[in-house]
Amino acid sequence: MTLEVRRRTLKQGLKKLRSLVRIKIELAEDHGTEEVDLRPLPIVKEYYGEEIRTVEEAREFYESELERMHRVELEEVPKVVFSAFDVIEGVKHEFEPEEFMYQGCELDRLDGLKLDIMTDDARDGAAYVGEPPEDVEEGLWVGRVVSTISRLLPECAEAGLIKRCSDVKGFDVRVGRFTLLNYVTAVAFDAAGATVETSWPPSPA
Repeated sequence: MTLEVRRRTLKQGLKKLRSLVRIKIELAEDHGTEEVDLRPLPIVKEYYGEEIRTVEEAREFYESELERMHRVELEEVPKVVFSAFDVIEGVKHEFEPEEFMYQGCELDRLDGLKLDIMTDDARDGAAYVGEPPEDVEEGLWVGRVVSTISRLLPECAEAGLIKRCSDVKGFDVRVGRFTLLNYVTAVAFDAAGATVETSWPPSPA
């Protein structure tokens, strides 16, 4: 760990993420969505060994594993955060507006594994998450919301840029605007071995 983690802030962020997962599952159920977008969900399968193919199975997984995410030890944060993102992206594909979906990323355009999250300036050759500023290179915009990272990681693994979705040690991540979800994302990458830089103090109030 290189970030000085504030446990209270982390817990608040994990509770917010937990609520977001539950809401997205409920919206999918209300919409009548039956299957998740990628079958099985790749990150959940890698971390937990469970094959989730339906929204019903996503709810069962949420209730058995993710409802307690705010109580996990620090080393488990990448597991619950990236898996929560996987579930969110998995269930929302039929009701969420296209602008909030994974936009794709041309991996051959990446300069290493640079990832900018809601920064005011985009680095050359960096994948970008957030409302893209004008200097984001075409083909490197991942999406507006941080959960789209869970669609970038499997593609990086498939392309051989990383060994597996849980292996983020080569990532160089910059996190700009402070939000609770950005905070847990930064902690998750940091705890999993990535290089993480934030524009806010390491222990925000």
